[in-house]
Amino acid sequence: IGPTGARALADALHGIETLDLGRPPSERSLGAPANATGDEGAHALAAALPDSPLRRLELRHTGLTGRGAKSLLA
Repeated sequence: IGPTGARALADALHGIETLDLGRPPSERSLGAPANATGDEGAHALAAALPDSPLRRLELRHTGLTGRGAKSLLA
């Protein structure tokens, strides 16, 4: 979804309890692209989390680095 999509999701978090942005486990295509949420998208999601009922956020294979993870944990 990329950073732009992550910002749009952040705006919609008020009604979401579980969000999985990782690659679906059923995906078996060789070379299937990962979801490129990245650190920029993580920062947008992190800003929306305090006012969200979200209880689980899955970000496997999204290009997230330690910098983005720190913003989610802050």
